[in-house]
Amino acid sequence: FYYMHVIGVALFGKLSFLNVVSTGNILAVDGSKMSKSKGNYTDPLVVMDQFGADALRLYLMGSVVMSGEDFNFKDEDVREAHNRVVGILWNSYKFFQLYAHEWDGATVASKSTHALDQWILSLLGKTTAQVTLAMDAYDTPSASKALRLFVEDYSTWYVRRSRDRVKGDDEVDKQYALATQREVLLTLAQLFAPIMPFIAEAMYLGIEGDKESVHLTDWPVALAVDEKLLSEMALGREVASRALEAREKAGIKVRQPLSVLKTTYLLSEAVGAIVAAEINVKEIIEDAALAQDIELDITITDALREEGVVRGLARRVQEWRKEQGLTISDRPSYSLLVSGEEKDLAHKYRKEIMKEAGLSHLDISDE
Repeated sequence: FYYMHVIGVALFGKLSFLNVVSTGNILAVDGSKMSKSKGNYTDPLVVMDQFGADALRLYLMGSVVMSGEDFNFKDEDVREAHNRVVGILWNSYKFFQLYAHEWDGATVASKSTHALDQWILSLLGKTTAQVTLAMDAYDTPSASKALRLFVEDYSTWYVRRSRDRVKGDDEVDKQYALATQREVLLTLAQLFAPIMPFIAEAMYLGIEGDKESVHLTDWPVALAVDEKLLSEMALGREVASRALEAREKAGIKVRQPLSVLKTTYLLSEAVGAIVAAEINVKEIIEDAALAQDIELDITITDALREEGVVRGLARRVQEWRKEQGLTISDRPSYSLLVSGEEKDLAHKYRKEIMKEAGLSHLDISDE
């Protein structure tokens, strides 16, 4: 570094650089030096062919090697980066693209009053601030960690709980959901650009950002953060997780609706509604007198059982759609083979099944 500065000053009258990242050594999986003759590592070109350059970059830039420490290179960790981050991020982007043409081009995400939208935008603001701070300090491991966590929260909670919104009949709510997804994905493309430039560029161009390339945009400015909402949503997710564990323990599938979940935790009406939809209960009641944090009423009435059967029939059609490789826009006909009570309920709730499964026609026949 010293000689580079000497040459820079001598030739140009200024330092060669102001900051530099000094990495550690990348070692073989067993901790030994990588050696072609020993064949103790996979050719990086082969790794990139298998998992992509972005996954490799994320793995390396998120590792201790960027902090000047040595580390053992593991192919399975590159696979993990691809499966847990690159693949999930791309699937979230593709989900938005299925409905992107329905966005009106005028609805602004920041004006949404929906708790999910406000939550993810607050989380995006917090993540943007964290990544900015880390990148300003040339701390790529911390930046990578913050982005990893955001992608997980975005896909497993926001997108999961917003699917019905973009498919629903409430046009205003649909527009806010689409506008919010667009805002989040564009900002993610910018934040990921230094770490995963290829998927960042593909997302930005696919969403049709304002610039010719994501790499020509200004760094995003962090949005305002509602810490109270972030804390409340974290509590809501914990309640949902506990309730799903109770379902599993009782052997009741999530598609079977239940009536009530009681909890000692106080959730707002908005967050409570999101949690209720996630765990498929009709009502969440706050009860400070409970002996435990949550109490799930597992009594299945005839009405609840019927609803569960109908959901199961709709799920059967959806699994068939997936096997056939159909897209969201496809509206096929389907022949449902059922008998007994299932047949009676299929006739009774024909319209609901068709809507849920995206069918143009439903034929109900004896099994």
